[in-house]
Amino acid sequence: MIFRKNGYKSRAKIRKQVVARKYTQTEQQLNALIKLEELDERIQAQPWMVNEFEVVLDKAIAAAYQSTTNSTLAQHFLHRLLYRINRLKLFWYDNLQHYTNERSIYLHLCREKIETAWQQWELAHIDVLTLQTLDVQKSLLEWANCDRNSRDTEQEDYLQQEMT
Repeated sequence: MIFRKNGYKSRAKIRKQVVARKYTQTEQQLNALIKLEELDERIQAQPWMVNEFEVVLDKAIAAAYQSTTNSTLAQHFLHRLLYRINRLKLFWYDNLQHYTNERSIYLHLCREKIETAWQQWELAHIDVLTLQTLDVQKSLLEWANCDRNSRDTEQEDYLQQEMT
């Protein structure tokens, strides 16, 4: 724990911990939703069951992609949600019950909501005109050579030389 001189944690640290805990709970809620049988039908019959999830999702999207402060905590949370949703499209040779909601309309809409905000954020932060004039093949070769020739740390050296 980080304490101030007077023994109390700063408000910013407490706020960050509260938000992190809320994101963890919401991620667990998504995991529970994914495991429900007939998810779309249940949500249609009981829409209140996703109200809290959607409130946190909307706040995270706003914090990650629509605010000027750019919350990495919110971005990581949203990326974890996308991972869980997109993972349903890949078969991992585990229990087939884990894939009951792979075609869920609700999960598809959640993914679209996150990815739409993310794409708009990326377009606002990327110089599209410069990218359009870029020689893609030449740039990729230059970047690959730069990556291949740089060994800044022991970890990078290990990854390049020892990993197969």
